[in-house]
Amino acid sequence: MWEYNAALRLRTKLPILSFALVLSPGTNGISLETFSETHFGVSYTFLTYWQIGLRDLRAADWIEAGPVLATALAALMRPDPGGRAYLRLTLLQRIRDSGLDEARVFLLVNAIETYLALDEVEEAALHTPTGAEGVPIVETTELDWATELTWADKIQLKAQLNTQREIALRQIRRRFNATSPDLEERIATADSATLDRILDRIVLATSLEDFLTGL
Repeated sequence: MWEYNAALRLRTKLPILSFALVLSPGTNGISLETFSETHFGVSYTFLTYWQIGLRDLRAADWIEAGPVLATALAALMRPDPGGRAYLRLTLLQRIRDSGLDEARVFLLVNAIETYLALDEVEEAALHTPTGAEGVPIVETTELDWATELTWADKIQLKAQLNTQREIALRQIRRRFNATSPDLEERIATADSATLDRILDRIVLATSLEDFLTGL
């Protein structure tokens, strides 16, 4: 980290602040740390940096933080008495209402689902009026949670579909060195099954005309 900090300082001629995100517990939460080396009996400080121990922070303190990135990172923090299931629901609601574009929403939702995956017991807790500590898990009905899951799933599926469309267009341009506005429009509205057929046709067709005829 010291070498990276020094290289950036030399390259940009600007002050460089370093932050270390720690994913394992046992830190002081947020603390200012130093990196030093001792030579000939004298200790020299080469770098002062902020250490952020995510596992030792309370998620509730960061859910409403200004940067929405903090909401995703809260998936790695300590949940309130409501437990992990309630925390996941809260984080998804926060991102849903953030107003971010779909690409950023997909990345944040993916982070939450990766680092806050629920086990069978936690999934079951979502279908009870309260959690183990008596804290409400679902505020009104089971449908609230189902709605959040459906929303998150739709975000992921749409992002995957957009990626599939981009791959299809890129392969067409590379294979036939050409495309057309009509074709691009068809791909932009194609579903997953249609895109699979398109990708198969790219391999089999000998020309763009042959490719279009076979669609």
